[in-house]
Amino acid sequence: MTVGRIVGAGLLDRFGRVPVLLSSAVSAVVGLAIVIFAPGAEIALVGVVFWGLGASLGFPVGMSAAADDPKNAAATVSAVAAIGYLAFLVGPPAIGFLADHFGLLNALIAVLVLVALAGFATPAVREPKPDTGTGSRTNANNDTDTRTNANSRANTDTSSRTGTQSERVEESPITKR
Repeated sequence: MTVGRIVGAGLLDRFGRVPVLLSSAVSAVVGLAIVIFAPGAEIALVGVVFWGLGASLGFPVGMSAAADDPKNAAATVSAVAAIGYLAFLVGPPAIGFLADHFGLLNALIAVLVLVALAGFATPAVREPKPDTGTGSRTNANNDTDTRTNANSRANTDTSSRTGTQSERVEESPITKR
């Protein structure tokens, strides 16, 4: 997993979130399948490596994607963190319960299915569209970001009341010493 986190940053920069997370999900599914169905420990160890590489980027990239929208970042990061903690708290006992009834390797099939479902959800973490440079930004609802327009109106109002910027500097109490 450590190797996946270190190498993953460069892969994310080069290829983007969705392809890297999709590849990670495929790696995790392949690794889990090898662990579950491997005939021997040596082959299962190879599966553990694939599983770890595949699992290394899911949570951090999901958390990063949740913070993309500054307007809703607190709520979405909280939701992603809550899901992560829920999985952390409920997952091991659930796997243990299934393992008691069906065996550990068969219990891991539930994890394999969940990782495969997470792979299908990777388009949800696509990067936001870059600013087009038109002077205003739009959010997911195509509402114009009013901060840009409000800031330009505030600057116009301030300059009309106080004169040019050089005049404002001369009037500053700091420069009048």
